[in-house]
Amino acid sequence: MSSTKRKPRLRRSRFIRRFLLTNRDIEIIHHVFRHRYLRSTHIHRLVGGSKQGILRRLQLLYHHGYLDRPLVQLEYFSKRHNKPLVYGVARKGAQILIEECAIPKERINWMLGKRTKSVFLEHTLEIADFMVNIETKWIKESGYDLIREETLQANHRTLSRWKVQLRQNTQQVTHYIEPDGLFALKLPAKPNEEIGIILEVDRGTMPVTRKNLHHSSIQRKLLAYERLWKQGFFKKNYGWKRIRILFIIASSNPAKRKIKISKTFDQFKPAHGLFLIEDNENFTTALIHTLLNGNS
Repeated sequence: MSSTKRKPRLRRSRFIRRFLLTNRDIEIIHHVFRHRYLRSTHIHRLVGGSKQGILRRLQLLYHHGYLDRPLVQLEYFSKRHNKPLVYGVARKGAQILIEECAIPKERINWMLGKRTKSVFLEHTLEIADFMVNIETKWIKESGYDLIREETLQANHRTLSRWKVQLRQNTQQVTHYIEPDGLFALKLPAKPNEEIGIILEVDRGTMPVTRKNLHHSSIQRKLLAYERLWKQGFFKKNYGWKRIRILFIIASSNPAKRKIKISKTFDQFKPAHGLFLIEDNENFTTALIHTLLNGNS
């Protein structure tokens, strides 16, 4: 059978031409690993070059077992046939990350062979939308240097999952918080000063408030982050004198959601400039403003 026959989208073909893995292929696999899942359009923005050339490499990387196409995206194709394909890391790609990128095996194996739910995939892609925009557009326009989460973890030997004790009336609640994204920004003119950025992408599915802090809510997240900041956690563990916590609203009605979340600020009056709540379309202007004018 000819290798030029149209290949199945979500099933690997045996009839695929041989190829040699290139440095750009390794770069693609690394980008996918960093973000967990990426659309083909994300990958093209990150690595550049010809769009058709990238699509051809992605096809080869998938059919040769270096990348996966999660089956849950079948739901996309049943509604919109022109949706870009989504990629994750497959086992052969994981081996390349270990051998060529010196990534510890335990950081990779947890994500292999898992069936991804639609809600998790959509949330991950919304985070990727933001981060790819930061990496490919905002950084160039702002003049800041980007320090990625993997570099922060390596430099400070810490994980992005933090324990915090919260109090409500006479009750104490132990909460573990893991941000959707973590990175730092640095101006070349001030090489020793980093601004820590914590990202939360809100899809509108989590309640803004609850009767108590034992259950997840936006309010609990806000309180947890402020508690960590007041305890000096970020300065001690990352050396950050300034941080910003970004709540990017990705719900169907961002204006209404923003008002609801903002009302929780009146209850505990958080530090000025610590939090920034915006939708994806307006975050760039708002982020530049708060970086220049925030006091925390």
